[in-house]
Amino acid sequence: DKALEAARKIEAASKQKSSEGGVLGRTGEGGATEGNDEPAKSDEKPEGKKDQLEESFKQLLTANEGWVKKALEDAMAFPKTIGGGSRDKEYVQSIIDGHRPSKNKSKEEDLVQSKLTADFLGQVWPALRSRGWKDDDKKKGFTFKGKTFKSIPAVLDAIPKHHPELVNHVNSVISSVAASCQKPTTDSFAPLDLNNMSAKSLKLFLMDFAPLQLLTDRKRAHRIGLSKRLLSHLALNNGLHQIVSTADLNALPEATVEERNVQLSKLINIKSKSALPHPEWTSLHDAILTRAVTKHGWIHTQENCL
Repeated sequence: DKALEAARKIEAASKQKSSEGGVLGRTGEGGATEGNDEPAKSDEKPEGKKDQLEESFKQLLTANEGWVKKALEDAMAFPKTIGGGSRDKEYVQSIIDGHRPSKNKSKEEDLVQSKLTADFLGQVWPALRSRGWKDDDKKKGFTFKGKTFKSIPAVLDAIPKHHPELVNHVNSVISSVAASCQKPTTDSFAPLDLNNMSAKSLKLFLMDFAPLQLLTDRKRAHRIGLSKRLLSHLALNNGLHQIVSTADLNALPEATVEERNVQLSKLINIKSKSALPHPEWTSLHDAILTRAVTKHGWIHTQENCL
C-alpha cells in the first residue's frame, strides 16, 4: 500500500512540475522559437508507473528488511499448510474491483462434461441401445425397463447393476475422460523469492492465498487497521491451519472428513481446569470447530457462536 502511495506521489509531482514550468517548462531549455508553435520534443522517455511502483517497493523492502524477511518466510510456508493451488486470477480481480460474479460451472467442468458426453454417445451408448435402452427426448433422459435416468452419470452408475459385462469398458471410458481433462501441473501458484522480490510477484502471491476480504479492503480509502488484536487472531489462525494440515498428513488419502477429525482430535489436549461449553464436550468437538474455523474464518463474537 505504501509503495502504491509513493508511486502516486511521484506521478503527481512530475505532472505538477511540468504544468508550473510555463512555456519553458513545456518546450524545454531552449523555450519556444519564433514561427514555431510546436513544442520541442524531449529525448527522455517518461518513467512508467510500473517502474515507479517497483522502485518504491524496493525502497520499502530495504527500509524494513528486519521484519519483512521474517514475514515473507511465514508467507511462503503458508501454502504448505493449506495444500492450495493457483486461484482463478480473473475471478479474484473482479472481486477486488468490487464486483460479485457468480461462480457457476468452471471451464474445466464444462470441458469434462462435453468430453464425457462425446465418449458416452460414441463408445457406450451403442452397446446400451442394443440392450434395450432408449433416448427419451420428451423426458429429457434415458429409459430402460420403464425407469428414466435423467443424466449420463446416472446411466453410468446403473450399468454395473444391469450390465456387469460392460463395467470394464465403462471404467476405461471414464479413466480416459479424466486423463484428457486433467489440469496441467504447470498451473500452480507463483512462489516468492526473497532474493528477487517485486511488487508484481507479491501481488500474484496474494491473489492466490490472501483472504478475499483483505484484498478487497486494501482497495478502500478507509482500510482495516492492523491492530494487535487482529494480528493475534491471524497468528492463531495460522496455528490452526498448521495443526489441521498435520492431522490430514497423518490420515489416509481416502479418509473421510469424520476420520480426519478423529485424527485431528488426537492432537488437541483439553486442560482439566478449562471451562467447557458443555459437560460432555470432548476433543472431537474441538477438532470439528477447529476445521470449521480454517474453512470459514475466526468466530470472534458470541452472536456468531449461536
